[in-house]
Amino acid sequence: MLLELRQSPMALEMKAANESIVRFLEAIGAEGADYASAMDAWDHPGQPEKAGVEEVLALPQAEREALWRAVEEDIGFDASIDDEAFVFAFAGLAERTRRAGKRLLASMYDSVFAGKGFALPAHSEVNRTTWEYAFRAANPAIRVCPACLINSLEWRIEGRAASDADHYLPRNLYPALSVHGMNLVPICKNCNRTAKGPKDPLAAETGAHALTKVWFPYRDIGIASLELDFAPATPSMQGLISLRGTPGTEQQAELFDALFRLSSRWSEGLDNVHWKVVLQLRDRFDDGQFEIEGVKAALRRMAATMKAGLTKIPGEYVAGCYCAWLADSPSALASLVEELREG
Repeated sequence: MLLELRQSPMALEMKAANESIVRFLEAIGAEGADYASAMDAWDHPGQPEKAGVEEVLALPQAEREALWRAVEEDIGFDASIDDEAFVFAFAGLAERTRRAGKRLLASMYDSVFAGKGFALPAHSEVNRTTWEYAFRAANPAIRVCPACLINSLEWRIEGRAASDADHYLPRNLYPALSVHGMNLVPICKNCNRTAKGPKDPLAAETGAHALTKVWFPYRDIGIASLELDFAPATPSMQGLISLRGTPGTEQQAELFDALFRLSSRWSEGLDNVHWKVVLQLRDRFDDGQFEIEGVKAALRRMAATMKAGLTKIPGEYVAGCYCAWLADSPSALASLVEELREG
């Protein structure tokens, strides 16, 4: 993600929920297992989809055991996140095993986590709602979407979720991570449903990328390695923003941009950013005396103020970067001063 995110104690303890899923799959994978014996190994308020359990039970015992072991390996990915040789095991299962396993593991989110939830030692109720509140308590300064920085991270509107719990590694491809605390992050609905969708952060046109080649939630702070270039909006031209990574982070920045379509989405709003800056400057210089050095100093102060509020005010990061760019670009600054003088 672009912002620093802290895992809540609940997210860290969700490791216990994943361990119980593995024990459940181990019970399903036992020779002679049936629905009753499998459910004896399940002790959470939320219940996995019965049809999903039965579909896995219908597999040969060797495939059920392979599913159990693959999930056990994949949920430990966070311990190998810096190992470029790590490969997710689920993808290597037989096609029918993947299909049945995907349905069952998806229900761990849809029927359990999004329902009555898990029972963990330190919490009486662990579900999507309590996870949201725990994240907010651990990240009280985060009020904007940590992926795009331009939308508000609303939590509840009239009792309903206003943000999405994004599976950073999509559960369609990585079903073992359906309720993994490291893989769940709240982002705005526009980022999750329109920009990112089912895209895989580890895949690009050139093939698979190691976990070390992406900015991963709770581990990386992408904003510290991001630089923006601007072609400002004018009455006859749509403003353009391009982003790049600092030396050594170029690939991570490119992949993150492709994942959330930041360049295009930020560019769509640059004309509004420009007019916001113009209006603020006109308010600051109400005497109409727009001198180059004075405007430059004002832009620098505005940039500092905006960047200080970037985690709480949607769009402040882009606006702050734009002000800093205007102050540092002699030609852009001259054009801006001329525009201000013309009124």
